Amino acid sequence: MTVERLPDMNVPRNGHSMHVINGEPTVFGGHSTGYIPTATAEYYSKGRWHLVDMVYPHDLGAALQLPTGQVFLFGGCEFPVDVGQSYFVERYDPISHQFSPLPIMDRKRARPSAVLLSDGTFVVSGNWKNEDGIAFWSPASGGERYKEASAPRMNPHILPVDSSDAIIFGSRSNRSEER
Repeated sequence: MTVERLPDMNVPRNGHSMHVINGEPTVFGGHSTGYIPTATAEYYSKGRWHLVDMVYPHDLGAALQLPTGQVFLFGGCEFPVDVGQSYFVERYDPISHQFSPLPIMDRKRARPSAVLLSDGTFVVSGNWKNEDGIAFWSPASGGERYKEASAPRMNPHILPVDSSDAIIFGSRSNRSEER
């Protein structure tokens, strides 16, 4: 096994999401020095990191990669020092390396999780320091339907069960308390 250190990214970041898309490590959002949210992404190709502007910052947001390679980004913190949950949603196209805005969520969220069901619906749950609820979000309509969460949580694990249902569990409440 070979271990290699990659060059530093263009923007130092924390609270970001990362996926490998078409063999390219790609990071989305997060915050930089001084806890300032960054509305940028970077992908690693041909020996260097390439910086791309996003539509919104997604510091402590969720990124869900589809089988097509596209990535949907949900929520996060809008302001420095982890303040102000966001209801913004956008799509990343890994072929053009472009972002496009999508219909927003009805509930602002930070530290959410998301999973794709086989019927094309996204299940989104989790919120940090705010009310939680289980959202069923459609990229086609942007429409959501809600189910109240029996226990609020942040960064929950969501497992698809069938085409229209999922199991959601987590070990921390939305106030960072252990369960």
